[in-house]
Amino acid sequence: MKILKAFLLSFALCSTAGVSAQKVFASAKYTQMCSYYGEAVTGDIHAYKPEASAESAVKNIMSVIGLKANFELRAANVPNAAAVILKGKRYILYNPKFMANINSVTGSDWAAISILAHEIGHHLNGHTLDNVGSRPQTELDADEFSGFVLGRLGATLADAQAVMGTIASIKGSHSHPPKSDRLIAIAAG
Repeated sequence: MKILKAFLLSFALCSTAGVSAQKVFASAKYTQMCSYYGEAVTGDIHAYKPEASAESAVKNIMSVIGLKANFELRAANVPNAAAVILKGKRYILYNPKFMANINSVTGSDWAAISILAHEIGHHLNGHTLDNVGSRPQTELDADEFSGFVLGRLGATLADAQAVMGTIASIKGSHSHPPKSDRLIAIAAG
């Protein structure tokens, strides 16, 4: 639990590296992503080494499910977080500023971990293999996975649902289901 607290504190205090120090990682126009909000990502994606705290969170997530990561974690200039395959390799891309902000907005120390677990769920469930991007059912699968992982890490149901209860759309969209369905999926996990 101390490791999780240290991760969350570090996430809240982190800032991203300057764009000038980043190399172009990929062009978004050639990339299908399972993005947390389902928005289109345009332009070049710049990615860089993740913070140690984010790496620690991913290690903790993977430890409770007993699997090795089949992806690499990268901090990036994406709007929030995304599971993506680039050049045949799986990645979890996340925006450190978004993660710090979402922890602050939700008032939950579990928000960033929930989002990382959700994106990991996309890779482990094979959602990124078809190159289609986000769809309501795959989002529900990833939400359920996130709920399962957070429960195993010691979060309460309220902790696990905090981020979704705060930011999910009531109506849903062509790529993401409505908030009520997402909260049910997290609870099922």
